[in-house]
Amino acid sequence: NNDQLGWVHGITVGVNPLEILQFNVGFSFDSQRNFELAQTNRTKTLNFGATWNPFKNATFTGEMSQTLAGDAAQTNLNRNVNYSGQFAYNF
Repeated sequence: NNDQLGWVHGITVGVNPLEILQFNVGFSFDSQRNFELAQTNRTKTLNFGATWNPFKNATFTGEMSQTLAGDAAQTNLNRNVNYSGQFAYNF
């Protein structure tokens, strides 16, 4: 009875409206079933990202994601919001 079954589905779409600007959006959903505990945990994640190259060799990148996690019995729910940013320059 120590078996588990899990699956993940996800999709990400990106667009480049300008040569120096890129956007992406993604969604993923996963489910983990624990047969020993008769418990199902689910996680949903939505993320947005952007990349901007203002001039040669410089890149600004940013991303935001929100994750919702909980169980099928609705006894717990977790919500996380993450932000990240980066500047890179190639010498």
